[in-house]
Amino acid sequence: MLATLDAAASLAGGTIAAVVLDGAGADLVVTPDADEPRYTASLVKLLVVQQLLARDAAGAISLTGDDTDRMRRALTVSDDRAMSLLWDRWGGAELVTTAAAQFGLTGTRLPSERGQWGEVVTTARDQATFLTGLPAQLDPEQLAAMTSWLQGATDRAADGFAQDFGFLSPSAGTAEPVAAKQGWMCCVDSRRQLHSVGVLADGRVAVLLGDFPSSTSWDRARTALDTAAQAVVASS
Repeated sequence: MLATLDAAASLAGGTIAAVVLDGAGADLVVTPDADEPRYTASLVKLLVVQQLLARDAAGAISLTGDDTDRMRRALTVSDDRAMSLLWDRWGGAELVTTAAAQFGLTGTRLPSERGQWGEVVTTARDQATFLTGLPAQLDPEQLAAMTSWLQGATDRAADGFAQDFGFLSPSAGTAEPVAAKQGWMCCVDSRRQLHSVGVLADGRVAVLLGDFPSSTSWDRARTALDTAAQAVVASS
């Protein structure tokens, strides 16, 4: 498995940090760079949505219909405008900091430039820890809502980017809907980020964080993520 992931990433000139856990949270696959920092791109939307759902359920805040629609769009079509509105309205930096503390995300930190939420830093290990911990941090109704949004990811994002890569790729071999979030970003530090994370139908938590030079095309990066996801799914 590790050799397959490394080869797929190397063909695209980059690396793929990966963590795969079984349904009980035990390690199945952990790459050597699982604790190395990577920009989250849109994966940070997961932390913001979780915090807002939890606080609304606890009565600490009162979400409006517009807030709920923005959360849904942030996850299904990865709507950056919806995310920015939520970040500004509810204090995204504090939401991320609190989520990191609650979930024990030791490698997650705020961006160096205020407001640039896509430049929040995380690790593959932190993403796996977060996804595994969701059932303990959300009540059943809120968890069901977040899961349904993740399972409802569209083929095209709000910005037109094709989301059918990684665990959402037709070649991945997932028989059932995956509760997945995709992330992509270029070209901070002359790097290209392409991520796919999710909870598979069999309960495994799977994280692929791709980091490539900006000279690597999206198509080559997508092929690397698709190959890695196919290997992870088949390993069951």
